[in-house]
Amino acid sequence: MKTSSSSSAVVIHALNNLTVTGFVEDTTMFEKCSKECFGKLDVDGQGGLSREKLRAGFGKLLPGIGYVSQPKDEINVLHDAIFERFDADKNGVIDGHEFQTLLAETMLAVARGIGGSPVLVALEHGSLLMRAAEHEKARPNTPTSTSQVPQNLITCIYQTQLCNSPTYLTLTWSKTLFSHSLTIHASNSFSLTISLNPSTFSFFRTRPGSKSISLTHSHHKRIKLYWDFTRADFTHNSAEPESCFYIAISCNARLEFFLGDLSDELTQRSGLLLTHKLSQPALLSRREHVFGRRNYISRAQFLGSKHEIGIECSEGTLRVKVDGVTSLVVKRLAWKFRGNEKIFVGGVEFEFYWDVFNWVNNHGGSNGNGHGVFVFQVGDGGVWPEMVGPEKKLMRKSLSTSAASASMSSVSPSPSCSSVLQWADESSDGGRSSCSSSTRSCGSNGGFSLLLYAWKRD
Repeated sequence: MKTSSSSSAVVIHALNNLTVTGFVEDTTMFEKCSKECFGKLDVDGQGGLSREKLRAGFGKLLPGIGYVSQPKDEINVLHDAIFERFDADKNGVIDGHEFQTLLAETMLAVARGIGGSPVLVALEHGSLLMRAAEHEKARPNTPTSTSQVPQNLITCIYQTQLCNSPTYLTLTWSKTLFSHSLTIHASNSFSLTISLNPSTFSFFRTRPGSKSISLTHSHHKRIKLYWDFTRADFTHNSAEPESCFYIAISCNARLEFFLGDLSDELTQRSGLLLTHKLSQPALLSRREHVFGRRNYISRAQFLGSKHEIGIECSEGTLRVKVDGVTSLVVKRLAWKFRGNEKIFVGGVEFEFYWDVFNWVNNHGGSNGNGHGVFVFQVGDGGVWPEMVGPEKKLMRKSLSTSAASASMSSVSPSPSCSSVLQWADESSDGGRSSCSSSTRSCGSNGGFSLLLYAWKRD
């Protein structure tokens, strides 16, 4: 962004989130800057930052971002929380590597706070934001199209009851460089999106919350949603938490849906009387969008246990790994770009379907929009979740890109299905189709389906 005006001490710059993230992603430049900042705070040269050193100098690195104007007691609490978060080895000091991690996460948090639209900011010479602005000015042609590409996108559908009516509840977890959200959706009933890191500082997650909602199809019926992600553990940078969270839905003060492991906290905050033993809801299917170049990993808990599914595609060969063990090898993908085989996951036999036509034919070109589709199906299959929110936007973008290629338009997958999904349905139920824009049952009698969209990135 161009400089608008300047003085001897302060320069006015127009910044957006890409100004900051571009600086952080330039690892060589950012590491050099981090070492310089660390040296300024480590005034006695002992190679580590104590709480006192952090309190004395950290605010000077990012003047003008807001928190330095808060009461001193609140600032001290903030610095203590930062110290506890980033002192990874708990040795009482933050070393150079820990400090670089702290600096990177703080800058990305600031980027989220700035947003995508340019804003005018008064920058002091030598500050981190000034360094970011100078970095952008020196590299005006840096690509910025990846700012909102999902890093992780997961949709799960559960079978539950809402006000005594059987309901398919869809949860979509989405994480990008600048946002992290959960969309809870019940077709023809309600939809709600919760931001999981609304604070400028990402190490302070959203506070516990609740919301009352009238059901669309029955305005005289109201439900109440409760959630808490304050201490949620998002392992492996996943969009979906693994532990230390809860999502709950009640109707007429009766708990009807609960997901998570903090039932006691829910009782304390909501006053709900849990008169029956809580059990995890029935997971019917899981759809995940994974991104990579050759290797794609999905880590999920299904059929009562956790598993790691690995997809590797290189040099015309497809390899499928389950919990680190190669379970299937498919060679000559140019001829076998679609197919199905039986595979075992945790001792249970699954039908595995694959479709890598887009990859074999370089569908999507160099923009990274081409994707492979992989289905793991047991029993009669599950329920294909309806695409909502960020997932729907991603697939619409892919479809519009595909439509630009006339030679591929006749075989392009639709936003809600591809040929391999039709094939899986026909194989499991003699012709039933799941290619509907709305959620449709595909055999929910004890069945389960894991659907992976694997997106190639250059």
